[in-house]
Amino acid sequence: MPNDGGGHLPPSDARLAAAASAGMFPRSPLVALGAALVAFAATLGLGGEALGSALADLVRGGIERAVLERPDPIDALADALLRGAAIAAPIVLAPATAALIAALAPALWARRHGRGSTSAPLPSMPPRSPERAVLLATAATVASLAMAWGLVAAPPTLSRVSAAIFAAGVALLLAGLADLALQRARLVEALSLTRSEARREQHTPGTARRLRRAP
Repeated sequence: MPNDGGGHLPPSDARLAAAASAGMFPRSPLVALGAALVAFAATLGLGGEALGSALADLVRGGIERAVLERPDPIDALADALLRGAAIAAPIVLAPATAALIAALAPALWARRHGRGSTSAPLPSMPPRSPERAVLLATAATVASLAMAWGLVAAPPTLSRVSAAIFAAGVALLLAGLADLALQRARLVEALSLTRSEARREQHTPGTARRLRRAP
């Protein structure tokens, strides 16, 4: 971006909205993954014992039916799969729903607020920074250590496993929020305007206010 000697101004609200409508908004897979792990841990902690009992009853009932009734193997397998899917559905549905909501939230926000125009051309999305790579590596390490803490117990209890999964999910969520903040800062920097470009956008209220406040 050329410099006209007057420094740069933050992008106007209209320019930020135009960038969002063009798909330029922060997004992080860590948020979706963290939300899925937190939801899975919550579901496992709240209903894990009931789920285990239901699965045990399913296996026990299938064995008794196979011994006493001797049904067709294909029918017995199909019945067991259907019953098992019905029992396990909540523990799969909760994290899948949480991940889907977290993944779609930035795009839905951009679609709702991405209504604006800008006279200056939009740049490309900023490249990945070294800080982001360090953040992702740190998040992966912390989450792996939290999972290992819960799984290396002898024997691993349900409460400890769910607590470890929850801790890993929270770590990924926090790292994802930090990742979004980092991307937002870099995006605002990339969308900044020179004074001459800002003057061409004075019809945008946000730009005019920022220009008047600028020293």
